[in-house]
Amino acid sequence: MKLEPDDDEIGYYAQACKRAKEKGIDADVGRLMMAAADDSDPRALYAVATWYLFGIGRKKNFKKAAKMLRVAALAGIARAAFDLAVWFECGKGVTRDRQAAFSLYVLAYTLGDEEGGHAIVRCMYHGIGTRKMPDFAKAIFDQRCKPHE
Repeated sequence: MKLEPDDDEIGYYAQACKRAKEKGIDADVGRLMMAAADDSDPRALYAVATWYLFGIGRKKNFKKAAKMLRVAALAGIARAAFDLAVWFECGKGVTRDRQAAFSLYVLAYTLGDEEGGHAIVRCMYHGIGTRKMPDFAKAIFDQRCKPHE
């Protein structure tokens, strides 16, 4: 298996995704995705971070996963920001830091992760990483969850 980007592909990440669709996740997909992550492709960093989290094709390593999630989140991968926020809120793979968690939920939401919005409201209601604002949180919740008319 060659590890040079194909001329008709945009790079390792695209090759990995194409191969995974055709043959499932195998060692070649792993090598291509790792090559893309080594090239700092944030999508690949997020994918490989989840592999380290769940031990897919490699030994579980929460600290390595957290580092990769951080880079992917700061590069604009919304789901990476959300996942890292959960880790900071729970103290998994990182030192527990609820303010960092709240900030990352905000980042996730601004990058388009809808679940980040729900987490922001929950944090505001309970005072997780921000001051407690239950009335404000309830007003936002009520506005966001109104049935469409």
